[in-house]
Amino acid sequence: MNKKRLLFVILSSVIILLSGCVKGDFHVTVNRDQSAELDYKLALSSQLIGLMSMNSANKTDMLGELKKNFETDGYQVSQYKDGDYQGVQAKKHVKDVKEIKNVGVNQGNINAENKIDMTVDKGFIFNTNHVIGNFDLSSMKADAKDTMGLQKMMISQIDLKFTLTLPEKAEQQNASRVLDDGKTYQWDLLAGANNEVKLDLKTPNMVNISILVAVVVILIAAIIFLLLRRKKRAQPVEPLAIETPIE
Repeated sequence: MNKKRLLFVILSSVIILLSGCVKGDFHVTVNRDQSAELDYKLALSSQLIGLMSMNSANKTDMLGELKKNFETDGYQVSQYKDGDYQGVQAKKHVKDVKEIKNVGVNQGNINAENKIDMTVDKGFIFNTNHVIGNFDLSSMKADAKDTMGLQKMMISQIDLKFTLTLPEKAEQQNASRVLDDGKTYQWDLLAGANNEVKLDLKTPNMVNISILVAVVVILIAAIIFLLLRRKKRAQPVEPLAIETPIE
């Protein structure tokens, strides 16, 4: 077997071993009261974990560090397993969705600038909620010394997603896909790229609606009162009967 053929066999084996080496889903569910549930899953393939454990010169417990970082940020962390993948699942409840300024966790080679901004344009009946996110994974790219393209192949096997579930359907969005319920939107986060998330959602302005309903009720009550009062005044007054004395 010549060197080129041997190199091809080795590279093919590595691609098979590292196929889908990392996958993660950062799921944010927004409730009607504007609170939110964060549910993050991040896992490595057993093949990658095995290769990392064989590297005695640079042994890194990536899953252990992920767990520690999530716990530091106040998440409840548990072990996560999905088929051939092993990782961590981190959950957290936030009282106000506006508290969410970033999604996920910065960790080693999967370092990223993940920012989420949620703003509201208030209207009289409906508010327009704008969700603008930025998942900058541009730092996750092969370096110049990767002449064999091995790093590039590994990076291409990273499967990361951002999932957003809303109480209502969005008016506009740039999601990669809309899931079955029509209120869940999912974006593919590409390694080596700056991934943008954009979504607009209309929600009722409950404060103004409550005031409007109260005003309408008061007006209706006032109209009914005036009609009843006018009806009472319009009724004819019967003359009093005068008794004639009996002689």
